[in-house]
Amino acid sequence: MIGKLPVSTLLTLLLAVTACQKQPLAEPAPDALDPTSEYIIVFGDIQGYTVSSSAMKWYTSTQHWIQTAQHRYGNIRCVLHVGDTTEHNQEAEWLRFWDATDSTAKVVPFYNAIGNHDYEWDWQGYIPDRDATFFTTYSSFPQTLAHVEEAFEPGRLENVVMRNEIFGERLDILILEFGARDEVRAWANSVLEAHPDRQYILLTHEFLTRDGQQDGAESYGSRLFKNSTSCSPQTLWDEVVYPHDNVLCVLCGHNGFTAECVMPNAAGREVHQVLFNLQNQKNGGNGLMELWEFPFGSDEVRISIYDTRNASEYRTDGMPYHFRYRKTEIN
Repeated sequence: MIGKLPVSTLLTLLLAVTACQKQPLAEPAPDALDPTSEYIIVFGDIQGYTVSSSAMKWYTSTQHWIQTAQHRYGNIRCVLHVGDTTEHNQEAEWLRFWDATDSTAKVVPFYNAIGNHDYEWDWQGYIPDRDATFFTTYSSFPQTLAHVEEAFEPGRLENVVMRNEIFGERLDILILEFGARDEVRAWANSVLEAHPDRQYILLTHEFLTRDGQQDGAESYGSRLFKNSTSCSPQTLWDEVVYPHDNVLCVLCGHNGFTAECVMPNAAGREVHQVLFNLQNQKNGGNGLMELWEFPFGSDEVRISIYDTRNASEYRTDGMPYHFRYRKTEIN
């Protein structure tokens, strides 16, 4: 019984609990990033962090890591999140996200996608209104807004093109809503057709299963909305990704932990689809994040999972992923 424990033992337990609660902030190791490379950092499904104040210390620690690394190296081009910022679309959850992320967004553009948990649901388990979300309000960091290249709806961030460069070359981020509507897919096609000389990372919440298969015609996003059109990842691939060779790759979350799928597009080029989802990890994400490294003088992007708490790469089976991100050879 606790009441019978010696005072010294109780003090030891109290100190251990207090130390665990404080969780010292993660610091980048001296060789955490290659100073000659450029990087994109990815988070997936952080609702396990924002759902409670106690878990937020892990997310706050990763944000401190990014800020410190950017001040030290200055080579992080943007931070991407694949959606499900919150568990219940509660304003308290969004406020936790904003408070922890705002300092990062001041030094690195932070681009967010909307997930199914970022909407209000009705008692039947459907999303009756796409407007019932705090998404744009709490994703509108000043540095983010400064990089909006195009938007489907003015003043909203669910469907936007964010300007991004890697070594001075355009590699923009095309962000599409969860279960994209017919009119959103038409808008995305018009963007891609208007800029065939630019390359895009397509960022959306649902695309792959946990096993790295393309989610089929009966996906979650295709059947969750009551009063609007929506689509499956299969439709998004068929109508938006497959026909356009300037969609470099697809980044998603929603299922599993990490996975990759590779399929040829209409031009015969292999399109890599990458999944990253933290929601089933301990402590809301355990301080993990994905590093997309673009080495100088190379046409390859290398993707690995980095453990900010232990200053080491955490590679699952099949990691790291890698693929070419330029259409032309480097001389």
